[in-house]
Amino acid sequence: MPARVRKARDKALVENAVRLVYQRIYAPLRDRRFFTLAELNETISELTEDHNNRPFSRLAHSRRELFE
Repeated sequence: MPARVRKARDKALVENAVRLVYQRIYAPLRDRRFFTLAELNETISELTEDHNNRPFSRLAHSRRELFE
């Protein structure tokens, strides 16, 4: 979800979330070659699952557990 307009305190949270997603999902795909869109989507799905199931560094919960 994007940061609210004229609410600077939201911006850092959103930018940090984008940075984490880039590091954990987009960056591992950088040196790989995909021949079908389905293969790319499957890999992105697996990396997203790993990201959502990884526990927070300061909490004992994962994103998946907080969502459910």
